[in-house]
Amino acid sequence: MSDSKAPTQTYKASCHCGAFAYTVKTPSLDHESTEVVRCNCSICMRNGYLFIYVPNDEVTFTSGQLESLTVF
Repeated sequence: MSDSKAPTQTYKASCHCGAFAYTVKTPSLDHESTEVVRCNCSICMRNGYLFIYVPNDEVTFTSGQLESLTVF
């Protein structure tokens, strides 16, 4: 669980295909209380991707429309 007193930082991110780009504001990734998780899909495993979960109100889309986001 992230520490509410940890210094925050804004990070740039995107989906795998690049159709959506966004920024997330979260406690600094190098802070000891930041939780990072591993995905077990083949793309993430191959590339060593790690994830963090942030509240929706800390995500700002910079390209792509949220209404266009679909689930397969």
